[in-house]
Amino acid sequence: MKKINKIFALLFALLMFINPIINVFAETNGNNQRQITKKGGSNINEADGVSVSKNIYPSELENYFDIILTVQTKNRAVDPDLAVVIVMDISNTMTYKFTGNPDSTSRLTAAKNASNNFIDKFAEHSQDSSIDRKLGFVAFNTDSYEIFGLQDCNESNKDDLKNKITNGIDKNIVDQNHKKRFTNIESGLKRAKDMLDKSSASKKYILFLSDGFPTTYIENGYVGYDTYDSTGARFKDRVLNKPCSVGTSYSDEAAIRARRMATTIKESGIGIYSVGVDVGGQTIQNYIDQTAGQNFSVVDRTSKTYEIGDASSADAYKNWLRNKIGSGYYYGVNDPNAMTDAFGSIFEQIMILSEATWVTEDPMNSSNQPKNIEFIGMYGENNVLSDSVTKINNYPNTASFDTTNEKIKWDLKNSTPEVNGNTYTYKLKYRVRIENELSNFVEGTSYKTNGVTTLNYIVKINNSSRTGTIDFPRPEVKAFLGKLEFDKLTNYGNKPLEGSTFEIYHSDDCPCLKERRHIDSKFKMTSVSNSNGKVIFDKIPSGHKYKIHEVSTDDYHNVKNDIYDVIVSYGETTSPLKDTKFINNYKTRNLTIIKVVEGVSTTKKFKFQIEATYRGNNLEGTYDVVRKNGNTEATEKITFSNGKATIELKDKEQITIKDLPYRISYKIEETNNDGFIVKYQINDGAINIYNSKNIKSYTLDKDSKIKFTNISGYELPATGSSGMLILLVIGSLLLVVPVIYISVNVLNKKLTMKH
Repeated sequence: MKKINKIFALLFALLMFINPIINVFAETNGNNQRQITKKGGSNINEADGVSVSKNIYPSELENYFDIILTVQTKNRAVDPDLAVVIVMDISNTMTYKFTGNPDSTSRLTAAKNASNNFIDKFAEHSQDSSIDRKLGFVAFNTDSYEIFGLQDCNESNKDDLKNKITNGIDKNIVDQNHKKRFTNIESGLKRAKDMLDKSSASKKYILFLSDGFPTTYIENGYVGYDTYDSTGARFKDRVLNKPCSVGTSYSDEAAIRARRMATTIKESGIGIYSVGVDVGGQTIQNYIDQTAGQNFSVVDRTSKTYEIGDASSADAYKNWLRNKIGSGYYYGVNDPNAMTDAFGSIFEQIMILSEATWVTEDPMNSSNQPKNIEFIGMYGENNVLSDSVTKINNYPNTASFDTTNEKIKWDLKNSTPEVNGNTYTYKLKYRVRIENELSNFVEGTSYKTNGVTTLNYIVKINNSSRTGTIDFPRPEVKAFLGKLEFDKLTNYGNKPLEGSTFEIYHSDDCPCLKERRHIDSKFKMTSVSNSNGKVIFDKIPSGHKYKIHEVSTDDYHNVKNDIYDVIVSYGETTSPLKDTKFINNYKTRNLTIIKVVEGVSTTKKFKFQIEATYRGNNLEGTYDVVRKNGNTEATEKITFSNGKATIELKDKEQITIKDLPYRISYKIEETNNDGFIVKYQINDGAINIYNSKNIKSYTLDKDSKIKFTNISGYELPATGSSGMLILLVIGSLLLVVPVIYISVNVLNKKLTMKH
């Protein structure tokens, strides 16, 4: 029984120990849960058997959240079926060499070589793929020709396809004088469209190449009109009223029909890539000018408004090929190497777009969303966070974060699903942080954790492929701000001190400093004490650790170098400053007063009255004084009351008043200097005559000394004073009296000698 009691006692003690820990974590988790305003959710396309979900969960840290993406499908994520048709211009001008490059191969030879390179890439890419990938080839001049229809392109048959291109083109190339040397873009595109319409591939593309303007269009089937129209019934310059009797160099009707065909193709979901060969120098106006003065024209038009744009612009046709024929893709080539590079780039683009199926991009910050969400990392092996993962739990799971565009790219085709019956489940987990320290953050605002996240998918239902898209729900979070307020005082009377600047900045151990994707420097806030001495930091980002210190104060006080911790958690601020006063010591200076007597030896005590004000108020308080007389030194006190204090000094005696407030305004009056001429000197400045009736005030902005020198007797006053007049009268009398005395004596002697 005792053993059982001991066991229960131990269990009880263990529970008492664990309970606080549980409570702490429960409180933390609960607080963090308050930041989640929308948890996410799921979307499903029941017809395609595809569902997606995005859910957000609190972490152990404020402002940090874990997000889980989930995709469920009845079809395993694989590459889509692909069909590509090359549509090549083989009109007469394609047999020409490249402009400005007479040593090169012909445009046509370069195009065939580029096609062969394309076939090599296509075959290599299809080698290990179980996905159906087909390639077709169409050539066109006045008419269009099926060089070969859609068929497999692999290592075993690629050479055969290359031979078909060479033989098929050579068979249908015509000499310069033949009337079938023109450019029927409409026919070439139509034949490619008809070929692709028979394909069940989910991704379809056309690679279109031409070296000139459209010059004819379909008469019947894939056959084009003969442009040698002497009557002008069909091909005619209707502005100049001239027939196209020697053929056309540009037909506006042909351009219109080509654009209409391209539009139909693109609206059916087929992408078109355009390649222009040496088209930069071609303009409609050049062809009009070439036949000026002739009775015929090579331009078929109904007005001066053209389908391809400005008649004089060399770029008009390029833009038309890019946007009216192509799906916004255009490659201009002027030499054989550029031709091969263009075909290679188009192949890579096709592969990227086709392989984008079962790939989702999750943007952290979209263009219509403030940058307040920071991507921390994806959970990989052993739950290590990183910008890319290739494995999760020893199974392939391919995802990466694009730091430039701030997007997660998750490729389900290269990821391993959980399989439950006929359901495939893919998961990806990552961590984000709401950046409430950014200047654009607004408390109370619910921030979406990401932009629109879309899954592009392809499914097979009843042996038929179809593509679709589905958007993930968007979780939302919020964050908090805190406030810190304390009193700023001066030690001079513990009065409120205005004008002191404080700075709050991230502590080095703040978790957010591990990631700084949007700003380089640490977060800082400043606040200046107001007239009541209040320092108020409002809207301090919560969930961070800070330091706070004084960076500057007014000129009258010393900066206090104390550093305090500040922690803001879920809007609540903790800091020692909340429960204390921040007191600054005022700056101090010393004032030395020296007494010297000249012309007489005296033990008289000369009295001085000092008047001082500090920042507009009478100086108050008691200060230390050091009195020196020769080698004798003693300490004492001096007290200012209502701004006044009195001292006494003997000859050769001085006192130093210690630690007076910086920049006090002071004046000194010597009150018992009768019988002396008084001079004074401040520091090493000029020597001045002391006048008690006009005592000047001085500012104590540095340690200063003022020397009073008392001279026995009188000195001549300044010229022009009343004293000077008296002295002149006395001096005149002193000069006149001896003259009178001598004159009287001389006169008496003369009278005596007479008598």
